[in-house]
Amino acid sequence: MLSNLIFVLNGVVPIFILIALGYFLKRRSFVSDEFVKVADKLVFKLLLPAYLFNSVSGMNRDDFVTDDAKVVIFALLLVALVAFGSLFISGFFIKDKAKKGAFVQGIFRSNAAILGIPFAQNLFGDSGARIAALLLAFVVPLYNVLAVIIFCICDPDISSSQPLGKKIKDVLLGIVKNPLIISIFLGLIVCFSGITLPTFLTNTVSYLSGASTPLALIAIGANFSFGDLKGRAALAFISASIKTVFLPFATIGLAMLMGFEGSYLGALFIAFGTPVAISSYIMAKNMNSDYRLASQIIIATTLLSAITIPLGSFILFSTGLVPR
Repeated sequence: MLSNLIFVLNGVVPIFILIALGYFLKRRSFVSDEFVKVADKLVFKLLLPAYLFNSVSGMNRDDFVTDDAKVVIFALLLVALVAFGSLFISGFFIKDKAKKGAFVQGIFRSNAAILGIPFAQNLFGDSGARIAALLLAFVVPLYNVLAVIIFCICDPDISSSQPLGKKIKDVLLGIVKNPLIISIFLGLIVCFSGITLPTFLTNTVSYLSGASTPLALIAIGANFSFGDLKGRAALAFISASIKTVFLPFATIGLAMLMGFEGSYLGALFIAFGTPVAISSYIMAKNMNSDYRLASQIIIATTLLSAITIPLGSFILFSTGLVPR
């Protein structure tokens, strides 16, 4: 029991230490706003794509044809169910459409790229990271598509704002041009074609890949502000609680009923239990939604996940559902 707890803490604590380090460095003016802006851009457009390409291109094609394909379908269906289910239920107690859109996005959208893969790697090893990267390849595009649909439905000024068709077209174009999606697509091509890349290229990608996680986590910490928690606390807390407490544990229960086990359970727990993606704030701000509520949900889910991810991982290891 104690060894499982120590194992989980060794996997989780370094991640939050790096986030805290970023917060401390920013508050001490050791890093500037310009540095954080450049770091975010560097991670998003180069380092994280290198990490994802490295993970996806090294997948086992035989596994993908069997269990991997099943877990991808399971995750896609569950994300869609959670998104539209929460949209329907929230209509009973949230009358402000702008708040409803931000609230719903805070429930179904995870920061699987920047936080999910590091958690999966540290806690569930290479196998967990591989499955998490595979889920990311298919779930992230769905996040974006669902977000634009929900924001359009919840747009309080839809009649005088940008036409629905134009919004959807812009988001779909953004998905196609997204460097994370491009890197995953290229990784899938390399994986399934059997192409062998030259050593100098794979080594370069590995170096870039190794730099993605620490810089991304430090940047997250530097962007963090407790002041953003003021106001709209009730909705932020409800959304964050569903996202980080109810949803990941319910996912594990459903996944077990579907016959998934081992690293698949670990990767699904991380995929559905990580905090809301920072990009959700950007999308909310640009699609006539309550972006202040979106930012508070990001902060709330980040704080809660510091408890729920270690606790959930400890339970998975202690019960033997995920072997160490």
